[in-house]
Amino acid sequence: MKRKILKRGLYFIGISAALLVGTLVIHVAMVTKSKNDDKRNRQLARIDFTEQLDSMDIRKIKNSVLSMEGVDAAYFNVDDNILVYSYDPVLIHSDLVYYNLMKENTYKAERFIVDAKQLKNGCPVIDKSSFSYQFASAVQKIMN
Repeated sequence: MKRKILKRGLYFIGISAALLVGTLVIHVAMVTKSKNDDKRNRQLARIDFTEQLDSMDIRKIKNSVLSMEGVDAAYFNVDDNILVYSYDPVLIHSDLVYYNLMKENTYKAERFIVDAKQLKNGCPVIDKSSFSYQFASAVQKIMN
């Protein structure tokens, strides 16, 4: 009698675990598939400043970049003297943003251009050894 109850209990736990894992896989697949409803394409670009800037210069740089048509957002990392901005490549190119910024000002800066090795690795923020990354990439491979 006890064996029968134990067997049913293990069977119930196994079925429940399989259903929960299946639900999780379906959820991850649904969340990671982009709908891309707005059909917009955005790019990120970066400008590295080699000189120390004060808060007025930083504000002036951000406002100058944000005033350009096609630039959506800009963030200045004060600790590293890096400006990161997003733009619409249909309306403006990152070379033009840099050129317009340097034309107006005399800052010592250079565009950050990704080399072939960095392009191959993808996003530098993602920890590819983490469980969540490995699990999500495995599910994505199954679903695609």
